[in-house]
Amino acid sequence: MTHENRGRLTANPAGNWRLYSETLPDGATPIGTVTRDGNDTGALVRFQSTGRYAQVNCGAVRNLDGRKVAARSACCPAARLGRARASASTCI
Repeated sequence: MTHENRGRLTANPAGNWRLYSETLPDGATPIGTVTRDGNDTGALVRFQSTGRYAQVNCGAVRNLDGRKVAARSACCPAARLGRARASASTCI
């Protein structure tokens, strides 16, 4: 058994986050969708107060490794450093 997808994260800033959660926690800004380990997809959000990223599915919140999210934001250095406000137009 191999674990080639273990820990893999794919972000889609154009993804429809509402397919995975109708509501978001207080202080969370939707960015798009995120897929973890190849088959676990949910809404990608950023908490403005802490700068942390998370995956939200029907109210369940899972913390994401900010380094992995930052690695997917090479085309948007300000977002990678946590200085840009995340939005649907933010490149990640």
